[in-house]
Order: sequence, then structure tokens, then C-alpha cells
Amino acid sequence: MKTNYFLSLFLTTLILFSCADTQKKDAYSSSNTVKIENNDLLKSQNGSILQNSYEFYIYINDNNAEFILDIECRVHNTDSLRSPETYFLIEKYINTASFKDRQNSYIFSEIYRNFMPDWSLKSNNGINSEEKFFTNEITKGIYRVIFTCFTKNNFTAEISLKSNTKIDIFYSLEKAEEKLKQSAP
Repeated sequence: MKTNYFLSLFLTTLILFSCADTQKKDAYSSSNTVKIENNDLLKSQNGSILQNSYEFYIYINDNNAEFILDIECRVHNTDSLRSPETYFLIEKYINTASFKDRQNSYIFSEIYRNFMPDWSLKSNNGINSEEKFFTNEITKGIYRVIFTCFTKNNFTAEISLKSNTKIDIFYSLEKAEEKLKQSAP
């Protein structure tokens, strides 16, 4: 009798964990992967701490977004089998048009970086920059992603986004702002 009780308890626990795992996998219903040459990316001009950096923009279509961002650089003309580590930061677009004496109608505010002050990556795997976001700061709107792999060689960037909502990738702020205007109520 005691054996049946423990067997039932074990099977119930196993089923509950299986259901929880299935729900988490289904939480990322949208995925978007692009490959782009560094020559086709916008060189970052914002005076970022990331030298020799590039930028792109994402537009998140809903509030309470959860997503995984992965950026991997593959350097051309090299014998190395290993891709260089990719460092990135994410900044939120803030509309400042209603503020007095503003030269620009927007600013960007850093909300996340995948590295520590000593330049060690937060990522466990060391090559890819994969981080999960589960914060209230991720709301509908425009975000700028600035990244570098600290190479002067040409490279292909593979940008992957998995999320619980639709996220669009843009290579210019103007295109991202067009999307913002289209989705305004």
C-alpha cells in the first residue's frame, strides 16, 4: 500500500513538471532570426562604451513581453573555429517631444547589458549572448540594441529573438518610428 502511495506521488509530480515545462516552451510562440553582414548594419554613433559597435532596433508589439535575445558574430577570413564573444546593451526609446527646451524629440535609456563592469559575460555559454527578460521595463515600444564582438574584420551577425509576442527588427530608427506611428491609437 505504501509503495502505491509513493508511486502515485512520484507520477503526479512527474506529470506536473512535464506540464510546466510544456507551458514554458509554448510561452515563446514567436521567433525571428536574421543574418546580416556588418557592412549592412548601422555603425553606432552614440558614444557607447562598446567600441567598434553596431546597432539595430526592435519594436515590441505588446506590454509584458518576455523574450530571449541571442547575437552571434561569425568572423570572415579566419581560421578560428570559435566565434568571438558578443557584448550588447539594450536601450529603451523615450519620447521627450513634450518636454521644454529639448533639442531632440527622444532619448535612449539603458535598461540592460549582458556583461559586468569587469567585461565578463553574464551568459553561461560564453559564445552566445543569451539573456531572458522578465521585467516590467519591457513594454510596447522601440528599443535600440548596440552590440560588438570587438573585431575589425568583416563578420556576419546572426540575430535571434524568441518571444511571447511579435517583435520586429529594424536597421534604422526611422523605420522603427514609422512602426510606432502606425500602431499609435
